[in-house]
Order: sequence, then structure tokens, then C-alpha cells
Amino acid sequence: MNRILLFTEYRNGMLTKGSLENVVKAKKLAFISQSKIIVVSARQMTDNDQKLVYGYGADKIIIFKFKQGNPNNLRMLTDSFCDLIEMYQPWLVLFCAADFANDMACRVGIRMGFPVMANCLDLYVDENDVKIVYPDDAGEYMITFQVNRFPAVVTLNQGIMKLPDHPLLRFAPKPDYIEVNRESSMKFQKIEEQAYKNLDIRDAEVLIACGRGIGGEKGIHLAEKLASLLHADLGTSRANVDEGLMDKEYQIGLSGKTVKPRCYIACGISGAMHHVIGMNQSEWVMAINVDRNEPIFDVADVGVIGDLTAILPRLIKELGLPAD
Repeated sequence: MNRILLFTEYRNGMLTKGSLENVVKAKKLAFISQSKIIVVSARQMTDNDQKLVYGYGADKIIIFKFKQGNPNNLRMLTDSFCDLIEMYQPWLVLFCAADFANDMACRVGIRMGFPVMANCLDLYVDENDVKIVYPDDAGEYMITFQVNRFPAVVTLNQGIMKLPDHPLLRFAPKPDYIEVNRESSMKFQKIEEQAYKNLDIRDAEVLIACGRGIGGEKGIHLAEKLASLLHADLGTSRANVDEGLMDKEYQIGLSGKTVKPRCYIACGISGAMHHVIGMNQSEWVMAINVDRNEPIFDVADVGVIGDLTAILPRLIKELGLPAD
């Protein structure tokens, strides 16, 4: 029997949207390949999470129960997950393209000798061939590869799949529990999940994104004021993350997050492909940049050419908040 094994990820105690998107993607692949979908979790799933996972297409849920240690222990988790691979012999193993899951996917691939394709933008079957879509290293082109070796490990970016408005109402059998009794030399003293003002910019309705041209801390401060007035969330390109001005949690693009807001305001963003990949599904885009030749204007519905240090204070003033 063909099987797809899918690892779910939790963040701040909640099942991530990317995990559910992977179930939807797996369901499409399973329909073509006549496969069963087995969802694996290292955290206890709520009844609602189980209903969602089954409703989006899973056939079976397996939950690890750690008698000792911690579910964040990658060594223990990788060992236990590889045991499942040996047991079920899947042709495809899916992870979310997030830091923890990418790390685990690489460990699983090395341990099992499987090819690993990380941070993919799409995965589909074309005339019996399995293909993945991935940007080139510079983020300028979209490249389609054919997967020739199986089993394969793939991590998919969140925001690629659109979740159905309503999952199907399906019979939800109780999950299987597997006790993890392995010992590990790694001892966890304390685990903290950092809290952010916006828990996940991927759920934002309105986003203001700061690029290198925002002008450093002063420009970011102006963008924060504008975001407050518009009840928007703040995002950034990679440049501000690399310079330590904003946290990676807010990064949009190939190496960050994929967002689909109703309104996206790009402030000082050039529009390189690796950033556009993460925001080109926005419903309406406004770009503000001093350089009229920047490629961000190619994807914008409205373009404003000018100095941000003059334009943002004017916008803030018009909306009723002092710029200083």
C-alpha cells in the first residue's frame, strides 16, 4: 500500500496552519497515487485538531508520548520518526518549511538515506512524474525539478496551499499512541517560546513591509506608527533582519514567510524575486520607493515614487497621528 507520512508542527501550543496545508497537499497527491495519509505529531492533539486533520484528508493519526525527555529533543524525535518510516515504508515524507521541521527533515533524510528537498514552493504530479518547484539560489527564477529517487523528504513553505473554507465531516478514529522510551544525553533546562506582537503575520489582513530603503530604525518607527493607524501588522525583507533591525519572525520571502493579505504596503522594498515569492498572492499591493525602476512596481497595483522620510510622515499626518 502506498503511504505518505506527514509530520505536524505546533507553535505556541497551536497546530500550525502550514501543517494543515500539508495535509491538503498530501490529499491531492494521495488521490493521484492511491496513497494513505499518516499524520504524526509529537504533541497531544486536541479533539478539534484531530477533526481538522481528518477533515482535510488524513487517514490515520499517530501521537508520540514521551515518558522522559522532551518532544523538542531532535535526536529522540528523529529516532522515533525513523522507526515509523521503517514500519510504514512511505514513498513520501512531508514536513513544514520551518526551522525546527527543516532541521528534523535533514536529520531524517541523512539517517534513512533519502533525498531531501527543503523550502519548496510546490509539489505535484504531472503525467505520473513527481515534480517540485523551487527558486534558484539568487531567487530570480522558478525552477521545476523532477524527483527521480524515492522515498523522498520534502519541506513545503506555508501559504502555498489554500485551505478549504470547511473541512469535510468525517469519522475521526482515535489516534494511535506510541510511547517513546529512548534515553538521550541531551538534557533540557528550560524552553521558552518568544512572544511577538503579531503572533503570525501570515494571518494578517493588512501588512506594511519594510525594506532596506526604509532608512533604519527611524523609518521602521514611522512604519510602526502607520501600522497602528491602519490596524496593520509589520513585516520586513531580509535586509533588516540581517542588520538586526527586525526579528526573523517578521521576514517575508523565500527564506521567511509567505503572506496573502488583502492589502500589502511595501516601503523601501526593491522587489527581488526571493521577496516577491512571499507576497505576490496579496490582493492589493501599494509600493513606495524612491527608485522608479525597482521591480516591486511590476507587481504593485499602486506605485508611489518618492522619499519615504517625506511620504510616511505625510500619510501619518493625514490619518491623524503626529509623526514625531
